[in-house]
Amino acid sequence: MSYKKYISIIVLLGFMVLPGCFPKRVVWSPDGETAAVFTKTDFYFTDKDGKLSDKVYDNVYGVDWLSDNERLILQTVHEYSSWSEVEQSTGERLRNEVIAAARAFENITGMEQWKAKYDQLKGVAGKNLLNGVALYYLAMQSANAEAELIEELKQKGSFDVHDVELCSWKDGKFTVLKTIGNYVDIVMDISVSPTDKLAMLTVCDLEGDEDAAFDNDQLWLVEIETGNSVLATRGVALYPAWSNDGSSIVYAAKEAASGDDGIFVGKLISAQVTDGNGLLVDKVESTYTVAGMVMSIWTKVRVLPDGKVLFPSLDMRLPIVPDDVPEQMDMYVYDPGINAGISRVGIKDKLQKISGYDLNFFEVSTDGRYASLVDHDGRVAVLDLKNGEVTVIVNEAVHQLGCVPVWRNATELTYLSKVKENGKSRNVVMCWDVESGERELSKGWPEEVVSGFRD
Repeated sequence: MSYKKYISIIVLLGFMVLPGCFPKRVVWSPDGETAAVFTKTDFYFTDKDGKLSDKVYDNVYGVDWLSDNERLILQTVHEYSSWSEVEQSTGERLRNEVIAAARAFENITGMEQWKAKYDQLKGVAGKNLLNGVALYYLAMQSANAEAELIEELKQKGSFDVHDVELCSWKDGKFTVLKTIGNYVDIVMDISVSPTDKLAMLTVCDLEGDEDAAFDNDQLWLVEIETGNSVLATRGVALYPAWSNDGSSIVYAAKEAASGDDGIFVGKLISAQVTDGNGLLVDKVESTYTVAGMVMSIWTKVRVLPDGKVLFPSLDMRLPIVPDDVPEQMDMYVYDPGINAGISRVGIKDKLQKISGYDLNFFEVSTDGRYASLVDHDGRVAVLDLKNGEVTVIVNEAVHQLGCVPVWRNATELTYLSKVKENGKSRNVVMCWDVESGERELSKGWPEEVVSGFRD
C-alpha cells in the first residue's frame, strides 16, 4: 500500500493521528430547555435563550441528562498525592485495580529495577495507573527500597481519579448528589438508559499506544441508584447506544487485533443487558452480531426512535487493492425488523458536499429525521435521513474542531463557529434551525467560555 493511500485511510477512519477526541461541550436536557456547558476547566448551565449561569463546577468531561430534566450524570477528575487520600475517597474496585498492578513491583527495591518494570508496563497499564501504583508502593511496599527510588517516586505526578457523579440542577442551584463510580482512565462517553436506571460508560486511556487503548478500553454498565457495576466488554468503539426500551445496547467492536497499519475490521453487536425484571444482569453474555464493518475506535452508533440503528462504515469488500479503497465513509441503517436489513443512507450522489467529513462524529436529532455531520476543520452539515438531502451550514474551514454539534430538539442544531465583526473574528456558539435558520446562543458569554471549547 502506498504511503499516500495509507495516510488517507487512517485520516478517513478518524484514528489517533487526528487531533484528539471531540466531546460534546453543550449537552441539552431532554426537553431542550437547559444545556450543560463545559470547557476544559469550567462547568456552567444555559437556558435555550443563552442565559449563562455562573461557573458551578470544575474539570468536567462528559455529561448526560436523566429524563426529569433536573438530574444528570457527569465525570469530573480529582487529583490525589497520597495513598491514604485514595483509600478515603474512592471505591474498592478502583483500589483493587491499583493494588493488582502494584504486585508487579512488590519485590523491587532499586531505581533501575523500577524503571525497567515501568517501561515494560506503561504501554499497557498507562501512565496514570502507574502513578497510582507509585502512591501505593510508597505507602505499603517501600520498607526496603533505596532512598533514591523513594525520592524519585515522591516526584511522580498526581494520581487522577475520574469520578462519575449523579448531580442536579434545579432552580438555579447545582448539587452533587452522590458518586456512583471511580475509574483510573478517562470516561470517554456517558449515556443514561431510557429507563433512568442505568448509565453506560466507555473508559479508555488515550495517552499511550492506540492498539493497546483499543484492546484495553472498557464498556461499563452502572446502576444509578446503587452504584453497582458490570464490565460488559472490552475492545469496543467509544460511542455505543441504548435500545429504546433500555434492555439492550448496540456497539461496534474490533473483530481481532489490528496490524501495524491501524485499520480495524470489526462488527456491530447487540447485547442484552437487563433481565426479565429490567434489572442489570450479573454478566453480559447474550450478544448478537448484526453486521461486519470497517471501523475505528471512534465509531459511533445511534438508535433511532423507530428502533433502527445508524452507523458509519467504509463500503469495502475484502480482499481489496489500494486503488479501490473508498475515499469517503457512508452512513448505514440496520433495521432489526428485516432479515439482512442493512441499507445505505441515500447520500451517495451528494458525497462531494461532505468530502473529507469524519462521519464518526455525527449526531441525530431527537425525532431521528436529521443527522449532523462535521469535519475536523469546523465545517458543519445536516443530512436529512428521510430523503438523503445534505444542507451545508458552515461551508468554510473556520477553526480546528473543538466540540461535536448537538441537537436541542427535532429541528435545532447547536455548534461552534466564528463570526467577523469590525475586521476581527469572534468565537461563537450558534444554533441553526431547519425552518428559521441561525441564531447566536452565546451572545454575551465571556470570550474565555467559548474559547475554552477548543483548548
